[in-house]
Amino acid sequence: MRAALIPVATPEGAPHWDSGPGDADPLAGRPVWYGFGWFLDPYKDHARMWHYGETAGFKSSIQRFTKENLTVIVLTNRTDIDAINLSLQIAGLYLK
Repeated sequence: MRAALIPVATPEGAPHWDSGPGDADPLAGRPVWYGFGWFLDPYKDHARMWHYGETAGFKSSIQRFTKENLTVIVLTNRTDIDAINLSLQIAGLYLK
């Protein structure tokens, strides 16, 4: 698990999201810290490891705040739900 929590760096610093034309990725072009399987960046000054996914008709997001012992998982079978933002709204109810 330790390797999953060590972000990969390039000589230029944080890698950037690789998004192509027409990509609807909400984080396109932004810097990203990524371990083996987890995005690693803080949310409202809370250490966070998270991931998301989507495919035809489904979206999901997991947000883990290990210091606060909080994990939020959103699984949807709809494409009109923003699973990432919904999971962060839920986490925001607990994080101060």
